[in-house]
Amino acid sequence: MKRLTLWIALVALTLPLAACETVLPDAVTTVQPTFTSIYADYLYKCADCHAPGAMGSINGIEQSLDFSTQAKAHATLMTKAKGMSGNPSACNGTAFVVAGNPGKSLLLATLDSSVRQAFDTGDGSGCDVDSITDMTIRVQGGTPSSATLTALHDWIAAGAKND
Repeated sequence: MKRLTLWIALVALTLPLAACETVLPDAVTTVQPTFTSIYADYLYKCADCHAPGAMGSINGIEQSLDFSTQAKAHATLMTKAKGMSGNPSACNGTAFVVAGNPGKSLLLATLDSSVRQAFDTGDGSGCDVDSITDMTIRVQGGTPSSATLTALHDWIAAGAKND
């Protein structure tokens, strides 16, 4: 009887482990410098605010972005910001992504504080560190990992294709 009880206890303790998947910590998982990988890793979260009828959408937030699908996200990232009010309004008309130039891409400046600190469109618009906000990103999507930021930088530098 003791052996049966011991066997049942052993099975009960190990059964949950059999159903577990191997999950790698964020530091080990690799984000590739492709739009598919970056969207799947982080950008899909932006749809909470930047998509038609999004629950997190508020007045003054950039209104032209649509992250509801990968294709729509890429298409709208190839446009310029519009619809922002208050201090961020200086960035209306600024390109979200400048293919081949990560340092001039508003998307990367919004997500990466080091890029934001040096950001200057060079057009006199006033879209700079003082007008770029990351508050909604920190509230809704969380801060992207360094691997995500590196992949995003490299993807933009390589031409920002929908790959």
